[in-house]
Amino acid sequence: MDSPKEFGTGGPIALLDVAGLADRLGVGERLIRRLVDQRRIPFHKIGKYVRFDPEEVSQWVDRCKVDVVR
Repeated sequence: MDSPKEFGTGGPIALLDVAGLADRLGVGERLIRRLVDQRRIPFHKIGKYVRFDPEEVSQWVDRCKVDVVR
């Protein structure tokens, strides 16, 4: 059985553009573009387009978590 990330019969990968990711994270597009420029967020470059895998971004967000200090 094909995994959902593979091309072919499994269907296309649902990648997000800058606006879609900004909306999903509740931040501005400018912040997303700055993170891309600084290479601080995982992204894919497809020709001139920047796209984001929601699963990779979710893992990145988890790694950015700051624990509470008591």
